[in-house]
Amino acid sequence: MIIGGKGALENKVRTCAARNPRILYVGFVGPDDIAGYTCASDVVYYGFDPNNPNARFSAPNKLFEALAAGKPLVTGDFGEIGEVVRESECGVILPKI
Repeated sequence: MIIGGKGALENKVRTCAARNPRILYVGFVGPDDIAGYTCASDVVYYGFDPNNPNARFSAPNKLFEALAAGKPLVTGDFGEIGEVVRESECGVILPKI
């Protein structure tokens, strides 16, 4: 598994990657490299804090990157991204915990 990005779970992801050789954490991925990682993937995951207002009122670039590459998107059940994935059946909506 290749995991990119920064955020609240970064330390946990780093720890898991250090323990498991099948996990590669690449950190922040620059704009010139995003398409390559997306096209090489089997699935794209988009995680976001659903309490952040941006999660409710905008569709993230990750949605459009996955769509452009023809990859299914795995995301939470919140905001516009949840609505788009559900209505277009272009991925999997994870249940709220």
